[in-house]
Amino acid sequence: MNRKIAAVLTMGMLATASAQADVIGVDFGVAGWQQNVSGSGTYNTTGTATNIDVKDDLHLKDKQNGFGWISIEHPVPLLPNIRLYAANFSTDGQGTITQQIDFGGATYPVNSDVSSKFDVRETGGILYYELLDNVVSLDLGLDLRNLKGSMEITGSGQYEKADFDVWAPLLYGRVEASLPANLRIGADGSYIGYSGNYLRDFRGWVAWQSPWVVGIEGGYRTNGAKLNDVSNITADFSFGGPYIAVFVDF
Repeated sequence: MNRKIAAVLTMGMLATASAQADVIGVDFGVAGWQQNVSGSGTYNTTGTATNIDVKDDLHLKDKQNGFGWISIEHPVPLLPNIRLYAANFSTDGQGTITQQIDFGGATYPVNSDVSSKFDVRETGGILYYELLDNVVSLDLGLDLRNLKGSMEITGSGQYEKADFDVWAPLLYGRVEASLPANLRIGADGSYIGYSGNYLRDFRGWVAWQSPWVVGIEGGYRTNGAKLNDVSNITADFSFGGPYIAVFVDF
């Protein structure tokens, strides 16, 4: 009798685990991302500010950083699915400036040797609904995003730092198609524009998933922002380049 009960309990637990696997989907991954940086901006706290090109003036380098995500999908129709994510944008540079730079309360004379650092962390969450889930899947939702970072310039015995912390809701969309041999091709994006400002993030990829739920994904991602007098900063910058990711999807 005890053996029968144990067998029934074992079968029940296996059935429960299988049912949960059918109704709850989890996808998480991490990526290495080659970021090519471009853009310009000002930091005006005194009434005078120089429009600074991040490459020509500050010699900021293209660098490799990373991003990661986790998505949780469920079968409850009225409740949205959720995707959490984080990305890092960090670069630095050194060089001789060919124009006088007024940045915040500091003035860097022409021909000064300066070092600079740009560091931004992006975090957020996406609430979305899966409108299609067949050979082609389609998701639409709302992306609540935070950009928090700083820009630093050091040279000629001076140091100045500009900080910013921006929250914004973005519209989000994602489409993906299943191909033979466990391949998938897809794209997603988030965007908002208002009062001369915008935030954008677009990505395209090809992914392959093994029979053991682990997969690899390669693609291109571009991320940018335009800030119009946000915390005394006016800027238009972008990071874009190829990436490769490892993910688990079950």
